[in-house]
Amino acid sequence: MVMHTDITDPVAAERTARDDEARTASEARCRELSPSIGRQPDQARLRLLETAIDRLSDIVLITEAEPIEEPGPRIVFVNDAFERRTGYRREDVIGKSPRLLQGPATQRDELDRVGAALKRRQPVRAELINYTRSGEPFWLEMDIVPITDDSGGCTHWVAVERDITERKRTEENRRQSQQLEALGQLTGGVAHDFNNLLTVIQGNAELLSEQLRSQPPQRKLAEQIGQAAQRSADLTRRLLAFARKQLLAPRAVNLNHLLTEMEPLLRRTLGGHIEIELVCGDGLWTTLVDPGQLESAVLNLCINARDAMPAGGRLVIETRNLQIDAAHAARYGELGVGAFVSLVVSDQGSGISVAHLPHVFEPFFTTKEQGKGTGLGLAMAYGFVKQSHGHIAIESESGKGTRVSIYLPQVADVEPQQTPVQEPAIGRGQLVLLVEDDNMVRAYARGQLLTLGYRVVEAACGADALALLQQDSSIDLLFTDLAMPGGMSGVALAAAARCLRPALPVLYTSGFAADTVADAGRPDPDMLLLPKPYRRGELAHKLSQALQD
Repeated sequence: MVMHTDITDPVAAERTARDDEARTASEARCRELSPSIGRQPDQARLRLLETAIDRLSDIVLITEAEPIEEPGPRIVFVNDAFERRTGYRREDVIGKSPRLLQGPATQRDELDRVGAALKRRQPVRAELINYTRSGEPFWLEMDIVPITDDSGGCTHWVAVERDITERKRTEENRRQSQQLEALGQLTGGVAHDFNNLLTVIQGNAELLSEQLRSQPPQRKLAEQIGQAAQRSADLTRRLLAFARKQLLAPRAVNLNHLLTEMEPLLRRTLGGHIEIELVCGDGLWTTLVDPGQLESAVLNLCINARDAMPAGGRLVIETRNLQIDAAHAARYGELGVGAFVSLVVSDQGSGISVAHLPHVFEPFFTTKEQGKGTGLGLAMAYGFVKQSHGHIAIESESGKGTRVSIYLPQVADVEPQQTPVQEPAIGRGQLVLLVEDDNMVRAYARGQLLTLGYRVVEAACGADALALLQQDSSIDLLFTDLAMPGGMSGVALAAAARCLRPALPVLYTSGFAADTVADAGRPDPDMLLLPKPYRRGELAHKLSQALQD
């Protein structure tokens, strides 16, 4: 497909303007240099120009003017920068076409656009994927201009080419991050609504199981419903992990200790055909992370590595300290400058194709055979790491293995906090203000509260709940959803309620984890949260804990 410049196309117009500006600047520089160069003997002038071109960090490549079609114009000159970046020597490429740098990912549409401009003998600017002699792809931004003789005929083409691989990598990382962020918001919203439904399904299945003890066939059906609801709840937890809306319990962790403790489990899980090498960095810093979620992420990465090496192979898990300065921050995605602990899992497996690599962190995306994977392992790891204020990156190529790197911020050592375990108790007639906008969930929660020995008044929004608090001073506890319509979240409701009743206990519930708290990965330590879906025993324990506090 040939793309023609159209003045009604703003992108094409901007490209044409840039080309004209670059050409004008080049001509001006030539005029500035001409007097001083022109005063020198021809040989000295040629040596000066050749030396100057070879000192450039940009590639300079000159070809004959024809043929534009296959096999392409022949190269007559390349500078030192060409040799350094491509790995080809001058004698390897002189007389050959620049097309030897093209490969499978070189953009056909961009080549057609460049070819059309050359046929019209017009300057052109393009961005192309080229390949080094060893087969490594890299991006070039190139300006190609014609050289004409005294009669105005085109004799050669000069291309000045700049390596923009790092810039393109940064742009792609930003694009993928934005795409995953949007996908995470959608996924989190779906999982939140699904958890509301599962709260009702799971809770009623539990009640039916208890009421049908004397009817084994019917009780078995109720138990199957509960088991299916539990599996669905596990799925939504994974989706919330990707969406960075799960409840984390972070604490100061030394990754070397955690991995050493995990090693026996990994060896049993992966099997004897996988050789595991654990390389623990010396003096490893501490990081603040949920150890259970990190163990799950590492286990998922190791299982993926095992599946990529069905005939066996070597799996390396490596930790080290990493100090990122401003000069290297772009290499590590969104981390920025600072001190981090890195955990890298690498294998010798089948690898991931270039086409699939941008999608590996998306939920339900998998390259495994049908029925061999859920496509949630990497998505969960991505969400957990991002929620922990870290970064995860993947490097892979078909047939050359995969390397997944996790970066977590360093923190000072923190003393672990011990939370006393208390037995849940049945209510003694305390009055609970239940605030829930979903009618089914509110009806279910009311029934559970009454069964547990509590009295209940209910509201569908924050404003109605505040009115009830003003009218009834006997309310003993506020049990509220976090995310509600009407402009008042559960946190805002609790703040307003405590202006009326400073000592009022509050129990939050949510299909997210602490989704309205500013730092979703590290909730307010005073916040008591019951994640949805919840069982009656979990509700009883949290109510008892809230009233005792």
